[in-house]
Amino acid sequence: MAHCKELTVDRLVVEDPTSRTQIVLTGSRVQFFDHRKKCRTLLELRQAWDDAPRLEFYDQNGQERLALTLEQRYYGNARIFRDEQLATVLRTFDPRRSHTEITAQWYRQSTGWDPVARMQHVDLFTWLRGDILVKADKMTMANSLELRVPFLDPEVFKVAATIPLDEKISGRTDGSGTTKYALRRALDGIVPAHVLNRRKLGFPVPIRHWLRDELYEWAAGIIRDSQTDHLLDLEAVRRMLDEHRTGPFDHSRRIWTLLVFMLWHGITVEGRIRPEIPEPRYPVQL
Repeated sequence: MAHCKELTVDRLVVEDPTSRTQIVLTGSRVQFFDHRKKCRTLLELRQAWDDAPRLEFYDQNGQERLALTLEQRYYGNARIFRDEQLATVLRTFDPRRSHTEITAQWYRQSTGWDPVARMQHVDLFTWLRGDILVKADKMTMANSLELRVPFLDPEVFKVAATIPLDEKISGRTDGSGTTKYALRRALDGIVPAHVLNRRKLGFPVPIRHWLRDELYEWAAGIIRDSQTDHLLDLEAVRRMLDEHRTGPFDHSRRIWTLLVFMLWHGITVEGRIRPEIPEPRYPVQL
Protein backbone atom coordinates (compact mmCIF):
# COMPACT_ATOMS: atom_id res chain seq x y z
CA MET A 1 0.00 0.00 0.00
CA ALA A 2 1.29 3.47 -0.88
CA HIS A 3 2.01 5.97 1.87
CA CYS A 4 -0.41 8.87 1.54
CA LYS A 5 -0.14 12.32 3.05
CA GLU A 6 -1.77 12.29 6.46
CA LEU A 7 -4.40 14.80 7.53
CA THR A 8 -4.66 15.58 11.22
CA VAL A 9 -8.23 16.03 12.39
CA ASP A 10 -9.75 16.26 15.82
CA ARG A 11 -13.08 14.81 14.71
CA LEU A 12 -14.15 13.09 11.53
CA VAL A 13 -17.79 12.27 10.81
CA VAL A 14 -18.83 10.07 7.90
CA GLU A 15 -22.50 9.21 7.49
CA ASP A 16 -23.83 6.67 5.02
CA PRO A 17 -27.36 7.66 3.91
CA THR A 18 -28.29 4.18 2.75
CA SER A 19 -27.57 2.20 5.90
CA ARG A 20 -27.96 5.26 8.15
CA THR A 21 -24.70 4.36 9.85
CA GLN A 22 -22.27 6.92 11.14
CA ILE A 23 -18.55 6.70 11.82
CA VAL A 24 -17.01 9.18 14.22
CA LEU A 25 -13.25 9.30 14.77
CA THR A 26 -11.80 11.57 17.43
CA GLY A 27 -8.19 12.76 17.61
CA SER A 28 -7.26 10.99 14.41
CA ARG A 29 -4.62 11.09 11.73
CA VAL A 30 -6.26 9.79 8.58
CA GLN A 31 -5.18 8.76 5.11
CA PHE A 32 -7.50 8.21 2.16
CA PHE A 33 -7.25 5.32 -0.26
CA ASP A 34 -9.53 3.99 -2.96
CA HIS A 35 -10.32 0.31 -3.44
CA ARG A 36 -7.07 -0.11 -5.39
CA LYS A 37 -4.99 1.24 -2.50
CA LYS A 38 -4.24 4.40 -4.47
CA CYS A 39 -3.91 7.68 -2.57
CA ARG A 40 -6.88 10.00 -2.93
CA THR A 41 -7.33 13.64 -2.02
CA LEU A 42 -10.28 14.75 0.07
CA LEU A 43 -11.96 16.28 -3.00
CA GLU A 44 -11.61 13.01 -4.90
CA LEU A 45 -13.03 11.15 -1.92
CA ARG A 46 -16.08 13.41 -1.85
CA GLN A 47 -16.60 12.85 -5.57
CA ALA A 48 -16.26 9.08 -5.18
CA TRP A 49 -18.77 9.09 -2.31
CA ASP A 50 -21.25 10.97 -4.42
CA ASP A 51 -24.32 9.75 -2.54
CA ALA A 52 -23.00 10.60 0.91
CA PRO A 53 -24.63 13.74 2.30
CA ARG A 54 -22.16 14.02 5.18
CA LEU A 55 -18.38 14.08 5.16
CA GLU A 56 -17.28 16.44 7.88
CA PHE A 57 -14.02 17.44 9.56
CA TYR A 58 -13.81 19.35 12.82
CA ASP A 59 -10.82 21.17 14.28
CA GLN A 60 -9.96 21.32 17.96
CA ASN A 61 -12.34 24.25 18.50
CA GLY A 62 -15.29 22.32 17.11
CA GLN A 63 -15.32 24.36 13.91
CA GLU A 64 -16.35 22.31 10.92
CA ARG A 65 -13.89 22.22 8.04
CA LEU A 66 -14.47 21.19 4.43
CA ALA A 67 -18.15 20.53 5.00
CA LEU A 68 -21.38 21.89 3.58
CA THR A 69 -24.54 23.01 5.31
CA LEU A 70 -27.69 20.96 4.89
CA GLU A 71 -29.11 23.60 2.53
CA GLN A 72 -25.96 23.48 0.40
CA ARG A 73 -25.49 19.73 0.24
CA TYR A 74 -29.02 18.31 0.08
CA TYR A 75 -31.44 18.96 -2.73
CA GLY A 76 -33.13 15.62 -2.97
CA ASN A 77 -32.79 12.29 -4.66
CA ALA A 78 -32.92 13.94 -8.06
CA ARG A 79 -29.38 15.22 -7.53
CA ILE A 80 -27.22 13.92 -10.35
CA PHE A 81 -24.31 16.36 -10.65
CA ARG A 82 -22.42 18.39 -8.13
CA ASP A 83 -21.57 21.86 -9.38
CA GLU A 84 -17.92 21.05 -9.97
CA GLN A 85 -18.94 17.96 -11.97
CA LEU A 86 -21.53 19.85 -14.01
CA ALA A 87 -18.98 22.51 -14.89
CA THR A 88 -16.83 19.89 -16.65
CA VAL A 89 -19.55 18.83 -19.12
CA LEU A 90 -22.07 21.69 -19.49
CA ARG A 91 -20.79 24.42 -21.78
CA THR A 92 -23.39 26.90 -20.53
CA PHE A 93 -22.62 26.28 -16.85
CA ASP A 94 -23.09 29.43 -14.78
CA PRO A 95 -21.56 29.27 -11.28
CA ARG A 96 -23.91 32.06 -10.21
CA ARG A 97 -26.88 29.72 -10.57
CA SER A 98 -27.55 27.18 -7.85
CA HIS A 99 -30.08 24.58 -6.79
CA THR A 100 -30.77 26.80 -3.77
CA GLU A 101 -32.84 29.02 -6.07
CA ILE A 102 -35.38 26.19 -6.05
CA THR A 103 -34.93 24.73 -2.56
CA ALA A 104 -34.44 27.93 -0.52
CA GLN A 105 -38.16 28.58 -0.05
CA TRP A 106 -38.76 25.07 1.26
CA TYR A 107 -35.82 25.25 3.65
CA ARG A 108 -37.12 28.59 4.96
CA GLN A 109 -40.43 26.92 5.76
CA SER A 110 -38.68 24.19 7.75
CA THR A 111 -36.38 26.35 9.87
CA GLY A 112 -35.96 24.77 13.30
CA TRP A 113 -37.05 21.28 12.23
CA ASP A 114 -34.79 18.26 12.60
CA PRO A 115 -32.56 17.53 9.56
CA VAL A 116 -34.53 14.49 8.40
CA ALA A 117 -37.83 16.40 8.43
CA ARG A 118 -36.21 19.25 6.51
CA MET A 119 -34.93 16.86 3.84
CA GLN A 120 -38.34 15.21 3.60
CA HIS A 121 -39.95 18.63 3.19
CA VAL A 122 -37.64 19.43 0.27
CA ASP A 123 -38.40 16.06 -1.32
CA LEU A 124 -42.16 16.55 -0.99
CA PHE A 125 -42.16 19.81 -2.92
CA THR A 126 -39.49 19.00 -5.50
CA TRP A 127 -38.62 15.38 -6.20
CA LEU A 128 -41.97 13.83 -5.27
CA ARG A 129 -44.36 16.04 -7.19
CA GLY A 130 -41.90 17.05 -9.91
CA ASP A 131 -40.36 13.68 -10.68
CA ILE A 132 -41.46 10.29 -9.40
CA LEU A 133 -45.21 10.97 -9.18
CA VAL A 134 -45.21 12.48 -12.66
CA LYS A 135 -43.27 9.58 -14.15
CA ALA A 136 -45.38 6.95 -12.40
CA ASP A 137 -48.60 8.60 -13.55
CA LYS A 138 -47.44 8.87 -17.17
CA MET A 139 -46.16 5.30 -17.38
CA THR A 140 -49.22 3.74 -15.79
CA MET A 141 -51.72 5.77 -17.81
CA ALA A 142 -49.82 4.97 -21.00
CA ASN A 143 -50.50 1.30 -20.22
CA SER A 144 -54.13 1.78 -19.12
CA LEU A 145 -53.35 1.23 -15.45
CA GLU A 146 -54.76 3.20 -12.54
CA LEU A 147 -52.09 4.02 -9.95
CA ARG A 148 -52.76 4.64 -6.27
CA VAL A 149 -50.30 5.97 -3.66
CA PRO A 150 -51.80 5.04 -0.27
CA PHE A 151 -49.01 6.63 1.79
CA LEU A 152 -50.08 9.99 0.36
CA ASP A 153 -53.66 9.60 1.57
CA PRO A 154 -54.45 12.80 3.55
CA GLU A 155 -55.27 10.91 6.77
CA VAL A 156 -52.20 8.68 6.55
CA PHE A 157 -50.02 11.67 5.78
CA LYS A 158 -51.48 13.62 8.71
CA VAL A 159 -50.48 10.85 11.13
CA ALA A 160 -47.06 10.36 9.51
CA ALA A 161 -46.32 14.07 9.88
CA THR A 162 -46.47 13.70 13.69
CA ILE A 163 -43.89 10.88 13.90
CA PRO A 164 -40.76 12.03 15.79
CA LEU A 165 -37.28 11.51 14.42
CA ASP A 166 -36.39 8.56 16.68
CA GLU A 167 -39.41 6.67 15.32
CA LYS A 168 -38.53 7.44 11.71
CA ILE A 169 -34.93 6.33 12.07
CA SER A 170 -33.77 4.41 15.11
CA GLY A 171 -30.30 3.60 16.35
CA ARG A 172 -28.53 6.64 15.00
CA THR A 173 -26.29 6.77 18.05
CA ASP A 174 -25.24 3.12 17.98
CA GLY A 175 -24.89 2.90 14.20
CA SER A 176 -27.73 0.47 13.43
CA GLY A 177 -29.79 3.18 11.77
CA THR A 178 -33.06 1.36 11.04
CA THR A 179 -35.10 3.40 8.58
CA LYS A 180 -38.92 3.50 8.48
CA TYR A 181 -38.81 2.32 12.09
CA ALA A 182 -42.44 3.03 13.05
CA LEU A 183 -43.74 1.46 9.85
CA ARG A 184 -41.63 -1.66 10.34
CA ARG A 185 -42.89 -2.03 13.92
CA ALA A 186 -46.51 -1.55 12.80
CA LEU A 187 -46.18 -4.27 10.16
CA ASP A 188 -44.29 -6.74 12.36
CA GLY A 189 -46.11 -10.06 12.18
CA ILE A 190 -47.98 -9.03 9.05
CA VAL A 191 -45.16 -8.69 6.54
CA PRO A 192 -42.63 -11.57 6.33
CA ALA A 193 -39.41 -10.86 8.25
CA HIS A 194 -37.16 -11.18 5.19
CA VAL A 195 -39.13 -8.37 3.57
CA LEU A 196 -39.74 -6.31 6.71
CA ASN A 197 -36.10 -6.14 7.78
CA ARG A 198 -34.28 -5.65 4.50
CA ARG A 199 -32.78 -2.30 3.61
CA LYS A 200 -34.80 0.25 1.71
CA LEU A 201 -34.62 -0.22 -2.04
CA GLY A 202 -36.45 1.35 -4.94
CA PHE A 203 -36.79 -0.15 -8.41
CA PRO A 204 -33.27 0.24 -9.83
CA VAL A 205 -31.87 -1.34 -12.94
CA PRO A 206 -28.16 -2.29 -13.05
CA ILE A 207 -27.00 0.54 -15.32
CA ARG A 208 -23.78 0.75 -13.32
CA HIS A 209 -22.82 -2.73 -14.58
CA TRP A 210 -24.39 -2.36 -18.03
CA LEU A 211 -22.39 0.78 -18.84
CA ARG A 212 -19.19 -1.09 -18.01
CA ASP A 213 -20.08 -4.11 -20.11
CA GLU A 214 -22.88 -4.77 -22.59
CA LEU A 215 -24.04 -1.14 -23.00
CA TYR A 216 -20.60 0.43 -23.19
CA GLU A 217 -20.32 0.39 -27.00
CA TRP A 218 -23.93 1.56 -27.36
CA ALA A 219 -23.29 4.48 -24.99
CA ALA A 220 -20.04 5.38 -26.77
CA GLY A 221 -21.95 5.43 -30.07
CA ILE A 222 -24.63 7.74 -28.69
CA ILE A 223 -21.95 10.18 -27.53
CA ARG A 224 -19.99 9.92 -30.81
CA ASP A 225 -23.01 10.62 -33.03
CA SER A 226 -24.64 13.27 -30.89
CA GLN A 227 -24.98 16.81 -32.25
CA THR A 228 -25.13 18.39 -28.81
CA ASP A 229 -21.53 19.61 -28.77
CA HIS A 230 -22.72 23.22 -28.52
CA LEU A 231 -24.36 22.32 -25.20
CA LEU A 232 -22.15 19.54 -23.85
CA ASP A 233 -18.43 18.86 -23.91
CA LEU A 234 -18.74 15.48 -25.60
CA GLU A 235 -15.06 14.67 -25.09
CA ALA A 236 -15.54 15.17 -21.35
CA VAL A 237 -18.63 12.93 -21.44
CA ARG A 238 -16.64 10.22 -23.24
CA ARG A 239 -13.86 10.49 -20.65
CA MET A 240 -16.49 10.13 -17.95
CA LEU A 241 -17.77 6.95 -19.61
CA ASP A 242 -14.25 5.53 -19.86
CA GLU A 243 -13.46 6.48 -16.27
CA HIS A 244 -16.64 4.74 -15.16
CA ARG A 245 -15.62 1.62 -17.06
CA THR A 246 -12.16 1.45 -15.51
CA GLY A 247 -13.10 2.74 -12.05
CA PRO A 248 -12.92 3.65 -9.26
CA PHE A 249 -15.76 6.20 -9.65
CA ASP A 250 -19.39 5.34 -10.31
CA HIS A 251 -20.63 7.84 -12.91
CA SER A 252 -23.59 5.72 -14.02
CA ARG A 253 -26.39 8.13 -13.04
CA ARG A 254 -24.60 11.09 -14.60
CA ILE A 255 -23.82 9.21 -17.80
CA TRP A 256 -27.37 7.85 -18.07
CA THR A 257 -28.83 11.34 -17.64
CA LEU A 258 -26.62 12.69 -20.41
CA LEU A 259 -27.39 9.75 -22.71
CA VAL A 260 -31.14 10.21 -22.28
CA PHE A 261 -30.77 13.91 -23.10
CA MET A 262 -28.72 13.09 -26.20
CA LEU A 263 -31.35 10.59 -27.33
CA TRP A 264 -34.13 13.12 -26.80
CA HIS A 265 -32.14 15.72 -28.72
CA GLY A 266 -31.47 13.24 -31.51
CA ILE A 267 -35.19 12.48 -31.82
CA THR A 268 -36.86 15.84 -31.33
CA VAL A 269 -34.24 18.39 -32.41
CA GLU A 270 -31.88 16.70 -34.84
CA GLY A 271 -34.49 14.37 -36.33
CA ARG A 272 -31.84 11.75 -37.10
CA ILE A 273 -33.11 9.13 -34.64
CA ARG A 274 -36.44 7.50 -35.46
CA PRO A 275 -37.61 5.18 -32.69
CA GLU A 276 -39.38 2.02 -33.77
CA ILE A 277 -42.67 1.95 -31.90
CA PRO A 278 -44.60 -1.30 -32.42
CA GLU A 279 -48.29 -1.14 -33.11
CA PRO A 280 -50.31 -2.06 -30.01
CA ARG A 281 -52.06 -5.39 -29.96
CA TYR A 282 -55.34 -5.55 -28.11
CA PRO A 283 -56.80 -8.83 -26.87
CA VAL A 284 -60.31 -7.70 -27.74
CA GLN A 285 -61.48 -5.80 -30.82
CA LEU A 286 -64.62 -3.68 -30.48
